[in-house]
Amino acid sequence: MDVGAKGQTIFANAQFVAALRVVAGLARLLGNRCDMERFGTLADRVAAAINRHLWDEERGVYVDTRVDGIQSRRVSQQGNSLVIAFDIAPRERWSRILEAILDPSRLVLTAEAPTARRGRPWLQTFDEEYNIVQIQSFWAHFLHKALRKVGMYQAMVEHIRWGWGTMLEKGATTWWEVWDPPAYTFSKCHSYAATPAYDLSTDILGVYPTAPGFTKFRVEPHPVDLEWAKGIFPSVAGDIPVSWKWEDDGFELTVEVPSGTEAEIVLPDRRGVLAQAILLNGISLPRGPIILAPGKHSVAARYR
Repeated sequence: MDVGAKGQTIFANAQFVAALRVVAGLARLLGNRCDMERFGTLADRVAAAINRHLWDEERGVYVDTRVDGIQSRRVSQQGNSLVIAFDIAPRERWSRILEAILDPSRLVLTAEAPTARRGRPWLQTFDEEYNIVQIQSFWAHFLHKALRKVGMYQAMVEHIRWGWGTMLEKGATTWWEVWDPPAYTFSKCHSYAATPAYDLSTDILGVYPTAPGFTKFRVEPHPVDLEWAKGIFPSVAGDIPVSWKWEDDGFELTVEVPSGTEAEIVLPDRRGVLAQAILLNGISLPRGPIILAPGKHSVAARYR
């Protein structure tokens, strides 16, 4: 990707903030207050510097770099995804950022590397005042993480269909490092490009941990425009089979909770309407959190 790489870059610094916050979180879990405050404070300082030096108020986006005190003009989906994904950009800026980086008329696929321009002259056309560098498959996890932050799950699925669906149409049997890899370079079996495996398991199937070691986890499906989903989430506490489906005005979910764990079920709404009646294993439940002990369970919801 032809993004800014000199000077103070948004890419290195945003990921540094994320790493510092992870370390601060680990220190909190270990009861190490000193390191928690030390790394948390440093993360806040770097985040503040990103907001002070790389934000372009006129265009409503973050630029890629700052060199010798001067902002670059180049803007990318990659950099602007990071500042939302890692809670660096103030929330009041998110709508302007997303409006820009999700505008298909502004997105341009630049060369993945200098050698990749060979025989592809169209990759060099880029107006730094208007265009935005389009994300490649190996970086798309951060765009999807940003979309998750704002609840744009449908946009995430549509991006998966557009990018990875196109790979499948071209005959891919593994995920490619970039959308259209030149024949002479780039991986066509790339772990960094496997983000749909994470997104579909965590966001669409809906499984993610809420306590260390998966001792507690949540099943919170986001069905978007799908009628059903089924899969097995492999966790350190054991496999977690989950399936769900819509039937008329009802939603049915089954889950197997591994031994030694506890699951919370969060049901989706139906066109903005919350579930009106809920059955757990055939027994009516009162309103409130749905907490499941180990074993196989069925949850059925009705929306009218």
